[in-house]
Amino acid sequence: MRKKRLFFLFSFILLGTIGCATESSNPNMTITPTIEISQSVVENEETNTTKIPTPTKTTSSVFLTKETKEKEIITITDGLCEQLEQVDASIQAEYNVFNRMLSRDSELGLSGQSEFCIDETTGVVYFVNKAKDSYLYRMKDGEVQLAVAMPVKQIYSYQGCVYFMIENYSDILVGYDKYELGEVHNGDIYCYMPADGTVKLVYEAGAIKNSCDHRLTVNEKGVYFSYTIGEKYIGIQEFCYLPFGASEPIKDTERTTWKGWGDYVFDYIENESNKYDLVLQSRIEQEDGTRETRELSNRTTRFCVRGDYLYSAERTYISCLNLKTGEEIKYDFLEALQKENEQSTIENTGSRLIEWFTVTETDIWAGGAMILYRLNLETKELSYARLCKDKESRQPYYCMTGLYTDGKDIYVTCYSPGESKNVWIFRQPAYFARVCTDVVENDGMFDIMMLEILVE
Repeated sequence: MRKKRLFFLFSFILLGTIGCATESSNPNMTITPTIEISQSVVENEETNTTKIPTPTKTTSSVFLTKETKEKEIITITDGLCEQLEQVDASIQAEYNVFNRMLSRDSELGLSGQSEFCIDETTGVVYFVNKAKDSYLYRMKDGEVQLAVAMPVKQIYSYQGCVYFMIENYSDILVGYDKYELGEVHNGDIYCYMPADGTVKLVYEAGAIKNSCDHRLTVNEKGVYFSYTIGEKYIGIQEFCYLPFGASEPIKDTERTTWKGWGDYVFDYIENESNKYDLVLQSRIEQEDGTRETRELSNRTTRFCVRGDYLYSAERTYISCLNLKTGEEIKYDFLEALQKENEQSTIENTGSRLIEWFTVTETDIWAGGAMILYRLNLETKELSYARLCKDKESRQPYYCMTGLYTDGKDIYVTCYSPGESKNVWIFRQPAYFARVCTDVVENDGMFDIMMLEILVE
């Protein structure tokens, strides 16, 4: 479906290999769609999609370092080959909704960014290692290892496979691309199969002329993707999907890459005050081309849906709204926010106070730039702490650029201003770390939680 959208808000946030047989015995490894090779671009009138010629056997990209301008050739090869134990991690994977938070912020949008993903068949975590190279990494039993040496975004696992898109991570503030891509494109879809280590092209979505802002979702029906034709924030959005086993994309009228609840998708509608309200809109068009709309309260920061509950970050609290009954529970962080901020600042400004939030089995966690707040769901006890890597050497406190969970532990991407060697560190996470939440200490000035650095 072609639909013109205006996205006008910009948000800048501080930012041993196991031998395997060639063929896998796992029947789930056959679900990757087979892409037919075409020598020309053919417009499909029925689906309004474009068939793109697939690349040759070997593709490569070039990594350009800002400091040296040296180019390092990176050949796209197979990934980490390992046999992973099959477990039922479906409950654990439910926490992916918090890791795929939605927002009016342009970089998240109504699709969200999936940069930390729990595989429901193995419990293994896959994430984009922005702290180092933006490649695909995996974390199993606390051990982190490189999975695929490709710059990736939009990670989705399904039945033992890991789907992702290519991303060269342009830095529009300093005016250069971290990666210069060769025969691959931003937005191309690949599938990584850990059982035999293979990485296969699924579809060259990034090769579609004038396409940008590529997004991905994978479910039991197939591989769904969307993109914008034209400019990123002002353009025509296209929604497509590839059923498993198909080679041609089909028009997706249900806008599946946009998250929602049941048969509804989130959208923003302009109100009489020229502001935008969050609504639920039916995925199914009516005969006149309109869609049924359900109004919600005006939620302007981060939000997600788990089951029938809409979680959202308001200025001083986390809201949990039952979408069936309309009942709302507010988890208030005002007391802790007042202790760490001037009360006049809280009362008199409309600035965002809660930048991040997530939920674990026992707690709701909220984060500003430098402080992590914790509200126990059972006792309602409210506490907060700063993040520190080394108490003894009095390392500076760390700023969060991302907050993630596997349902039990809390993980952050973060950087330390005191360890910064150049100005770009303020927009790029320098570490991927687990927060040691079980112990809160005091360093003589503040309560602190220690960081276990997993990748740096």
